[in-house]
Amino acid sequence: MSPKRYYIIANPAAAHGSAARAIPRLEALCRHIGLEFDLVRTERPGQAIDLAREAALAGAGVVVAAGGDGTANEVINGLMQAKRKRGTTSALGILGIGRGNDFAHTVGVPHDLGAACDALAAGFLRPIDIGRVTGGVFPEGRFFGNCVGVGFDAIATIEVMKLPPYGGFISFFIAVMRTIFLYYRGRDDSPLLARHAGHATRDHHEPRPAHCHHRREGRAARPDRRRDHLRRRSAPRHRASAARTGRGQRRTGAACMKLRQRLVVLFFRGLTSLICRIDDSQLARVPLRGPLIIYTNHVNVLEIPIIYTRLHPRPIHGLVYADRWKNRLLGWVLDACESIPLHRGEPDIAALRAGIERLHQGHILIISPEGTRSGHGRLQAAHAGVVTLALHSGAPLLPVAYVGGEHYKENLRRLHRTDFRLTVGQPLRLEARGARPTREAREQMLDELMHELAALMPEELRGQFAGPRAAAAAYVQRA
Repeated sequence: MSPKRYYIIANPAAAHGSAARAIPRLEALCRHIGLEFDLVRTERPGQAIDLAREAALAGAGVVVAAGGDGTANEVINGLMQAKRKRGTTSALGILGIGRGNDFAHTVGVPHDLGAACDALAAGFLRPIDIGRVTGGVFPEGRFFGNCVGVGFDAIATIEVMKLPPYGGFISFFIAVMRTIFLYYRGRDDSPLLARHAGHATRDHHEPRPAHCHHRREGRAARPDRRRDHLRRRSAPRHRASAARTGRGQRRTGAACMKLRQRLVVLFFRGLTSLICRIDDSQLARVPLRGPLIIYTNHVNVLEIPIIYTRLHPRPIHGLVYADRWKNRLLGWVLDACESIPLHRGEPDIAALRAGIERLHQGHILIISPEGTRSGHGRLQAAHAGVVTLALHSGAPLLPVAYVGGEHYKENLRRLHRTDFRLTVGQPLRLEARGARPTREAREQMLDELMHELAALMPEELRGQFAGPRAAAAAYVQRA
């Protein structure tokens, strides 16, 4: 085979069969621009690996994957197998006619098929990194060009493969929910570990290369068995044996609560990750132990499940208006999170005492001094409950600002993910200087705390706390 010829491996089953209609146009475009090429269509999963390997060993200059992410992965594996066998160096070409085409997007291949063919003919080469994972169903190793998924990510990808062609975002959302409820068993072990004779072994489905999880929206493809050729089969359910003191023994109330908590955390962590791109890197500043009051701005319902699920399994409690328990489902979720009911419009001494008790136990208490959602993201007037909690418990305070969530409803309507960032400040303490603080002193403490929070936010979102403080900080000290 001439080194100048292009060997195109086309997957007609890609994108649920719509790629078959694109292949004749692909051939016409290649002829129009004068490419010398051979084109072969795949007929089964894994065939592209064999075709790419044989083409590279025969001396093909460029082996082109025409399909989706699964096709691209198979061609990569064929080329790498040929390289390891005889040191061949055939180039990889990509023509994205699949559904996701995330790998093509990552390496800069134009989305338009005509423009992609022109880029192929231009002959511009660039190096890319190739990874290799071994173990499980890949004892000899599996190569990947974009990313590899392990655990939850891999099982969610498997679930995507079993769904009808709903579209990328919807398919991945359904797959995440199926993964949570089909595979999670609520035991102390990971849902993707199987326990045998007292020791844990990794389930045979992991790890699994996947080409979907960067900043594009939720498309997924299994490279080892492309969705187009998938043989329908039921995924294994991962069962785990739990230690029992007697046959048929019921779980204790504490165990049931732990199960509910973990279900809530799994569900909301998956849901918030699906609708948002979350930058939670600064949460590493949150102390690992000891009492802590985290006080935040309050834009909408999004931020509480985000911070709660990212700080779990540290014991965390939030002060939530008591009328939220009127909704049975929401009340079940709040009970699972061990939230503290707070009665609106009156000094709720019982709620404050419950919060102080949790702090004395070394837990985290989350409070939003604004008291109500703003919707627009700008800071509003605050209430002094956070000051009371800090003075009576002696716990340090940590300001955490949420930025970006104000746009999530609009983005969700357009099926776009929202960029959400958590910015963490420095630990603080309130110094009352021995005497019982007056009402004016408490108001100044609150003002100082809110200015610390505002400093973490963009200028346009600081609202009532924009600009310099009316007076120098007298009560707030760095912890």
